[in-house]
Amino acid sequence: MSPILSLCDGYQLDLSDYVVVPQLLHDDMLSEGQKAASRRALYPGVPEPEASRLPVSPLSIAERALDLVFLINPHVVPIHANELVGRGGRLTQVGIRASQKPREHWESRYGVRQFWAAECRADPEAALDAIVAHVKSTGVEGVYFSNDIDGTDAAYADATGTPEPDGLSPEFVIALIRRLGREVGLIGGDLMEVAPALQPTPESSARTLALSVRYLRETIEATLGRALA
Repeated sequence: MSPILSLCDGYQLDLSDYVVVPQLLHDDMLSEGQKAASRRALYPGVPEPEASRLPVSPLSIAERALDLVFLINPHVVPIHANELVGRGGRLTQVGIRASQKPREHWESRYGVRQFWAAECRADPEAALDAIVAHVKSTGVEGVYFSNDIDGTDAAYADATGTPEPDGLSPEFVIALIRRLGREVGLIGGDLMEVAPALQPTPESSARTLALSVRYLRETIEATLGRALA
């Protein structure tokens, strides 16, 4: 991951890329054994006393990097995605199943609108209507659709770092892509966290890859506004 920092004198600094174990979140959520194994993979050759103090999870590494930057210059201002797109619900998350903080924290403090997987599964049509209505209410002229494959239920896509049950169905995700394309407009998209090497079986890897291709095709077609040949 590459946090972008805006310095107080008007310059910008990219802290560059970090090597991380993507399925981890925060060091506070890991056992000592998990952290020790991750440090051996991430910091080969670093002496044990020093390595034992180093973070291993993406969020913990980002926090450590920012702490060091603030130590050097306390006036540094970090710029994150939610700030770049503007708050007011313009960053919308669909398919959330768990969070370290309650939903109200993200919506009231950061203006991130969340639609949890449970409500999408309970009444898919109503959830689709609510999501599209919310996006329209923000006044945006186009949507960038970032699709984490683990937002889809593991029964359909388990070749990923964090396969979880009770996620979104492929039909729901595709219906959302199509409606956003028709009713708001897509300006682009991506597909994240597809990891065939982590598949439990060859069949599950093929199943996840096939769904990934379908998602990408649907996203491209919704962006172009026409079917691919």
